[in-house]
Amino acid sequence: MKKQILLFLVLCAAINSAQALPKAAFAIRGYSNQALTYINLQTGVVRDSVVAIGPAANALVIRGNKLYVVNSGGSFVGLNASIMIFNIADIINNVQPLPVTRVSIPDNKNPYDLLFVNDTKAYISYLLDSSVVAFNPSNNTLGRRIQVGLGPEGLAVANGKVYVANAYNPANFAYGTTVSVVSTTTDSVLRTLNVYFNPQSFGVDALGRLHVVSTGPYDNTGRVTVFNTTTDAPVGTVQLFGNVSSVVFNSAQTAYSSASGLVAYNANTLDTIRTNRNPYPIASGSLTIDRGDTLYIARTGSITLYNALTRDSLSRFSLTAAAPYFGVAVYREQPTGVAEGETPAEFLLAQNYPNPFNPTTEIRYQISEVGGQRSEVSHVTLRVFDVLGREVATLVNEQMQPGSYSIQFDGRSLSSGMYFYRLTNGGKSTTKKLTLMK
Repeated sequence: MKKQILLFLVLCAAINSAQALPKAAFAIRGYSNQALTYINLQTGVVRDSVVAIGPAANALVIRGNKLYVVNSGGSFVGLNASIMIFNIADIINNVQPLPVTRVSIPDNKNPYDLLFVNDTKAYISYLLDSSVVAFNPSNNTLGRRIQVGLGPEGLAVANGKVYVANAYNPANFAYGTTVSVVSTTTDSVLRTLNVYFNPQSFGVDALGRLHVVSTGPYDNTGRVTVFNTTTDAPVGTVQLFGNVSSVVFNSAQTAYSSASGLVAYNANTLDTIRTNRNPYPIASGSLTIDRGDTLYIARTGSITLYNALTRDSLSRFSLTAAAPYFGVAVYREQPTGVAEGETPAEFLLAQNYPNPFNPTTEIRYQISEVGGQRSEVSHVTLRVFDVLGREVATLVNEQMQPGSYSIQFDGRSLSSGMYFYRLTNGGKSTTKKLTLMK
């Protein structure tokens, strides 16, 4: 019994460590004369003007212990465009002057978004050049340029493919209606998907499906088109009736987007959900959810935190009154170099669905390449434990190639209660909870 309890405590410690409280949040302040805002989420200390960024900073991306700022360039024509890279420890420790590495973007191509695939490969979308370019973050060099649709903005990765939102024609501002699908292996366009007007950004849910957010022609007709990323076939559309521009997901597969207020839908069934359960309506803004199920809404003059499951208000940071805030990025210390909200490159264990379940549920997982070799097999285990740490099922125990997989777990022989399922691959492991309810 002592050994079982010890195993349970070790398992709980691993889960608690993975869900440790975030240390900091960062945001972009303003549309002109932009600055980086820093919030210490543990002490409440705010520095509303850490360093000047821009011109025209569009995105903040955290990878490992570094913060990347995508600067599109002055006058929206790509002048002085760059990627600024900061060590997050320098920001937290208020090092002055703040060290920065600047990667210049040549030819005024107006970079818009930055997406990491792994520690040595990322992509940058070039709005004015209608292309994406490979970027090696290990040495900060630009690589192959890939022509995609007109006016690419947001990027997403799933199943070894990068999805590019082709928002509009920079020459005449005609709205785009396509998404380009790029192979991360060959850096070539595989196919083009048709969506609604003005696709801007993406979300990838726990089932690995791609949610394409199309703002529409700014006439409150925004919608989300959902695709199966294995086949790239459409599986449904959610009409959100607003000028939506982003989507984020909580652990219960509720999808949140922002229009005139906070809007939501069930990411599994694609049914819309009312979000006005709070005593006051939740105002719209730039959205981020961390893996601890905290929803961050940045808007003019403030950043407000909500419980992403209940939508109850948690705290509010009052900032410069007239300044807009957007692009919130949330940081936890990552001693292994793993980015916030991520497991190591292409190593993922999704939340089982449905949850709670009776008697079966689906578990999806993605295993990573070994030593940079996508074709190399590695040993993978997926096991289920009870609350005492006793193994009750072995779902996977074999050599497997990198890729995305799913498996059905049948709990009819077990009693109702909470269980843990743990995926191990190549020295990495991750654990989630599931609930059997008979």
